[in-house]
Amino acid sequence: TTTEPGFVGEGEWQETSEPSIVVGSAGSRVATIDIHLVGPALAGLGIDAVRLDLQVDPPVSGDGRQASLLLDDSSRVTTASLTYPPGIPLAYSYQTTTFKSDGTVGPSDWTPQSSNLLVISTRSL
Repeated sequence: TTTEPGFVGEGEWQETSEPSIVVGSAGSRVATIDIHLVGPALAGLGIDAVRLDLQVDPPVSGDGRQASLLLDDSSRVTTASLTYPPGIPLAYSYQTTTFKSDGTVGPSDWTPQSSNLLVISTRSL
């Protein structure tokens, strides 16, 4: 089992007669971000849905380094996965875009985060 800030990896048991053991790999790592919307129901705030965009920080190109989710009152708790290249610590930025009942769309600024738990208050949307 290997641990790094924000990541835990577990491999299969390996038998060897070598005196040295190399642990880890240069491969990509996947971080699972637990997302929780807290506060009043979106419908009560006049919001139909919220799009949540996440990206590895600093931004790098490649599959899995960005995620986009559509959240509503039925999906207030969910997860997203981001793929990190070797050597990059757990850090990402997120942006919310609200789709309001009156037809307006409101994007937020990008916010940096470095925790596997992302809590977003519906009052701040």
